[in-house]
Amino acid sequence: MSSAIRANGYPSHIQVSQVANMSLPVWSIQSMIELDDEPISLAYSTFLTERKTQIAHGTTPSTILGTSLNPNALFDRTTFANGSDLSKWAACMAYTWRSVPCVEQLFMMRNAFLIMRWQICPTAETYAKLPDWSKPTPSQLFIPHPIWVDYLVFPGLRDICLSELALLDSIEWLAAFDASFSCNWPNSVEACMYVDGGTGSMHLNSMFEQHINQVENLTVGPEIAQFFHVDDDNVRFKFDDAGNIPG
Repeated sequence: MSSAIRANGYPSHIQVSQVANMSLPVWSIQSMIELDDEPISLAYSTFLTERKTQIAHGTTPSTILGTSLNPNALFDRTTFANGSDLSKWAACMAYTWRSVPCVEQLFMMRNAFLIMRWQICPTAETYAKLPDWSKPTPSQLFIPHPIWVDYLVFPGLRDICLSELALLDSIEWLAAFDASFSCNWPNSVEACMYVDGGTGSMHLNSMFEQHINQVENLTVGPEIAQFFHVDDDNVRFKFDDAGNIPG
């Protein structure tokens, strides 16, 4: 396999990382992120790079990561101001989804929080906390790509992006994805959360977390199909009552 990597045509520094990835424990293998100066990439990479630098210079990870996600940072300015760097960053990323319902904002906040926590501090524990669908695919581990691809919901969609790299040059389809994504939570946004009676802090309800950990509960509208070919093996479309893709 290492000889095949040496012949794959990638620059030598990328090949070194590809070979190293073959011998590391799975929880420690980071995606093959290629830094760029696109605004969508910088929203992720700047935070990641700065916080890893702080830790390298002696800042304790818990100072940056906090103890857990505080979903109330989405709704309360005081909670936001007093939150960890990671919770505040994840809330800001969810705010970019303000045109979608708050349930989806909570989903995206948690997704951003969990993936970034593992990227900043890759341990067996932070990796185990990732839903199976959000863990890097083999393609992500060996094909250089912009960091934002790692945060796409469906692993099949991430692989499509890495097999058709031209898609990364035009992300108009991403807006359509964002606007139509649903986690199909059957209850209210209030039912996603609970308040710890001892500490007074807010947390996500375990039932909500279990629901969104199952990729079968996550869907997207057919709007993105106009941009490239996808099927149910790659993306879960939302169907109407007659069993058809609406639209």
